[in-house]
Amino acid sequence: MIVFNFITKINEPGGVQTLILNLTKYLNKQGIKVKLIDKKTGYLYNYFKLNKYYFEFIDYDEQNFKDKIKDDDIFISFGRFYNDLTILKHKFTRVIYWSVFEDELINIFKLRKSIINVKFSNNNILSRFLTKKFLNITLKKKSLFLMSKSILDIIQKNKFICSPDYDIYLPIPIEVKKFNYFLNLRRNDNKIIHIACIARAEVWKYYSIKRFLYDLNTLNLPIKVTIITDKKEFYIERIKNLDISKNIFIEYLENLNSNQLHNFLIKKIDLVYAMGTSILEGARLGIPSLIADPYYEDLPDNYKYHWLYEATGYNLCNALWAKETLNGWNIQEIFNQIKDENRLKLISEKCFQHVKKYHDLNWVGSKFLEAIELTELRFEDLKWMYSFLVKRKFLNSFIKNIIKQ
Repeated sequence: MIVFNFITKINEPGGVQTLILNLTKYLNKQGIKVKLIDKKTGYLYNYFKLNKYYFEFIDYDEQNFKDKIKDDDIFISFGRFYNDLTILKHKFTRVIYWSVFEDELINIFKLRKSIINVKFSNNNILSRFLTKKFLNITLKKKSLFLMSKSILDIIQKNKFICSPDYDIYLPIPIEVKKFNYFLNLRRNDNKIIHIACIARAEVWKYYSIKRFLYDLNTLNLPIKVTIITDKKEFYIERIKNLDISKNIFIEYLENLNSNQLHNFLIKKIDLVYAMGTSILEGARLGIPSLIADPYYEDLPDNYKYHWLYEATGYNLCNALWAKETLNGWNIQEIFNQIKDENRLKLISEKCFQHVKKYHDLNWVGSKFLEAIELTELRFEDLKWMYSFLVKRKFLNSFIKNIIKQ
């Protein structure tokens, strides 16, 4: 049985959560039951239960994994390795590592803080050696899968070799239905453009929204921006100090479920600005969708934007620390395009078709089933990794205690 392990809080929607929900929906339609490891208060467990998904629940708080996970199960890891390997330590279970976070793979073995604080610096000798070992094993066992080429760019930027002899990409899936957005296009009487920025409360997401708001300032147009997030106070506290034009009205919505988000976008929104799974939510409806790029500091003044349909390699954002330059459109060029209704119709259609071609749930779901047949990786192959992560956790705790003293 396929095992998903992603511990969540009660009101914690997010990209990985949506991926698991969508994929389980597909698997259930194929008559495939899954196992879910979560807490009884978790977002995923409660969503599964409410929507009557076909699943077996494993309560994380009970820690009874030895009896609940079988050797013939297939464990899907999204990179929380210490937690994952602790669960699997008694098992011979096969494992897939689905890399869905831009910089996580190169940070697995670092003995210091991540590149949030040390932006794209080189690993030390030990962590480079272990990362190379991990890559070699997962590639040889056909267990490593990437959501997009942007992750491969980061791996190669760090001078690691990643040359798989199988299709390494498993894009982010989303359910796509036939829908002609342009026929429902709104243009209200006062010509206010309504934009949705969809983003969790993360620093590396905030800076892209900050750049976007500053660029909107230059347009001198009436614009309403709705920031849809999991923690609106995070954005309110930061944005209230920005110099934003009076022509731009900002509102905040918090913790919308999938149906609420869908209805809001359909009824209210002319343009979506987001990254990852969130941008697919708008584009699958045919709403013109701009990709937001993650960054850990202010984006440059000459930052350029790009439509989702212009993306390649299944990318739903570009890690700017792994890119030398980015081509694209400035904000004025973007708005010149959407002023033209014929061009707007074309953008709407292209965004929708891009999602349908590269992220449709049925297509990605079939690729996922092929991937789990392919993988040969088992916990036995990662015992060395578990030992290192346990020791690192102890070392980090030891250092923190010394600092406190």
